[in-house]
Amino acid sequence: MIKFIVDTQLPPRLVQWLSAQGYSATHPYFLPPGQEMTDREILEYATTEDCIIITKDRDFFDYYLVKGVPPRVLLLQFGNIRNQDLMSQFNAHIAVIAREFEQGVELLLFDFNKITRY
Repeated sequence: MIKFIVDTQLPPRLVQWLSAQGYSATHPYFLPPGQEMTDREILEYATTEDCIIITKDRDFFDYYLVKGVPPRVLLLQFGNIRNQDLMSQFNAHIAVIAREFEQGVELLLFDFNKITRY
């Protein structure tokens, strides 16, 4: 099963939406130490729990490129976007995103109506 951890700068609402679609998902808001969870702690959690990090933070993407190791990353490249528009993008593309990760892709860039393997 695909598991996600949604980075702190993204809405916890995304976790609720992913869960409703049948995916395992969490957000630092729901974990100790909550919103204060550092990038390092998110990396450790994602590695330990085999989660894909959903983030707008390029640092996670760069970490993978430098280290060449998990965790897997879905980098959102929407800039500032309303939560409703974010959910619409996920609704339209989650099947493709899931398929890519199930097929072994480890890095995806997600832009408006475009998903790119990296």
